[in-house]
Amino acid sequence: DLPAMGQAGRYAALPGGEGVIPVIRNTQELPGGRSAQVLALDAAGVGERVPLRADLRDGREMRELFAPLSKPSVPEAGGIPLPGKPQRVDLDVELRVSGVGSGRPGIGLLLRDRFGLTYRTPMVQLPATGAATTSVDLDALTGAPLGSAAAPLTLAGIALSYGAGDATSDFRKGEPVAAGSAELTVHRLAVADSSAGRAEPVAAPAGWTLSAPALTDGSPAAELLPDAQDGSDLLKLRYRGGHEAKAGIQLALTPPGVRGAAEVPGIATRAYLAGVGAAVGDLVPVPLGGVSVPVRITAAIGSLPVAGDTALAVDLGSVGGLLAAGGARELPAPTEWWLPAKSAADTAPARAGAE
Repeated sequence: DLPAMGQAGRYAALPGGEGVIPVIRNTQELPGGRSAQVLALDAAGVGERVPLRADLRDGREMRELFAPLSKPSVPEAGGIPLPGKPQRVDLDVELRVSGVGSGRPGIGLLLRDRFGLTYRTPMVQLPATGAATTSVDLDALTGAPLGSAAAPLTLAGIALSYGAGDATSDFRKGEPVAAGSAELTVHRLAVADSSAGRAEPVAAPAGWTLSAPALTDGSPAAELLPDAQDGSDLLKLRYRGGHEAKAGIQLALTPPGVRGAAEVPGIATRAYLAGVGAAVGDLVPVPLGGVSVPVRITAAIGSLPVAGDTALAVDLGSVGGLLAAGGARELPAPTEWWLPAKSAADTAPARAGAE
């Protein structure tokens, strides 16, 4: 099977692929032993292209029902656009350690594709100290050449972890140590259209946001530092405390423009609302992606497409933005892909299924 990131580009390249709709389906257990289907999908695409019997949607137009779910839209979700069709992403980094240090860090990227789907790359270990170029090979993450990313891609976040019991971590000795700190500078972001090709720099505005846990003394584990005066650096931060966290410390960096809402809108069936004891306008906690997502109910109908009469639907781009801004977390992988026919004469779905 293709990795989730590679499925997106593969399905988008099929006949009629410009109309394909990714769907993340999850089961939610309701009180009384019942279960419901939770769908995170391209709400704008469903409103435009997916049919549903008029009596099941109370005679309302699909576009009218699903339009509130897709605002803000994916193009407005913020982040740093990566030009072309990148197959490799490079970060020029520099690490300076003072004192004992906080353990050798690892860094990962949160990437968003044209569908609004997000993917966390595996953590790449940085050097113990000094300057280096860290590369993320997207071919390996997409299952190339059969799979590919659905460009354009956007950098939606950076994750940094340290102190998780690696060979340089302070706490491995099992004895008290003096607290140290480290400064990490990301000098440059660049992309290449091949795994071995020349990387082109990507311009990025200032204004990153840092999410960091508190240490045992109550101080934050990390802080952003002023960038270089000439604007040549992507970001700079100081972190500490790896010696006191055997489970490691996770930091999340959010680029300019990524602003996750405190809640997302959703459509529910009447049976779903009865099951959770809610009504239109209420805020309902919904489990998705390992977290509880606050969903504001905007409409109640009889049934949802391919989900039945006990279901809830949200826009995957909106949920992805909330997860990205809340700690550089990725969406779950799509469980299915829909390709609705434009009309009875549309042969694209059949041709796509044959490939």
